[in-house]
Amino acid sequence: GTTRVEVYRRNIVRVVHVPGDVVGFDKRSFVVVAKPVEIPVAVSDRSDALIVDTGMLTVRVDKSGGCISIDSGSTAVFRERLWRSEPVEVYGERIHHFEQVFEVGDDEGIYGFGQHAGYSAHVGYNYRGRVVYLVQRNTDIAVPFMVSSRGYGVLWDMYSMGVADFTRKHLARIWFEAGDALD
Repeated sequence: GTTRVEVYRRNIVRVVHVPGDVVGFDKRSFVVVAKPVEIPVAVSDRSDALIVDTGMLTVRVDKSGGCISIDSGSTAVFRERLWRSEPVEVYGERIHHFEQVFEVGDDEGIYGFGQHAGYSAHVGYNYRGRVVYLVQRNTDIAVPFMVSSRGYGVLWDMYSMGVADFTRKHLARIWFEAGDALD
């Protein structure tokens, strides 16, 4: 597969993981309407990684597995440990299941993901230690957008059902049922 990094602003990047068997991926997003802007970036091609530096963010794409890490100065912002896809056929259409695992800090709060009345009414808004089902139903409105207490946000531009699992101590896992790429 390939990993694509697009710079939207010095502090906003879009990362798209495209499986190797997907040819000509050119998604027209319903959610991301902004276009990347022309700003000076430094790109370094090292033996183990491709580095994109916007002046505010440094994005490192590991060449062996395509995993990314994002830093702001000397502060680690986002560390992806794994991304993978599984090709499947659903109703005669070839799609992929997607899984992503990333690091979360001990003291990091995880917020967002839309409206989930059972959580906010009974246990608060922080999803650490919980599983969030990203599916539309009665009082649940799924929005695949996460905000961290560490000051960053992640939007998964995915339109299928998903599961976000924050029950592991230092790792989070998100899974999506269907798509052509992990965006």
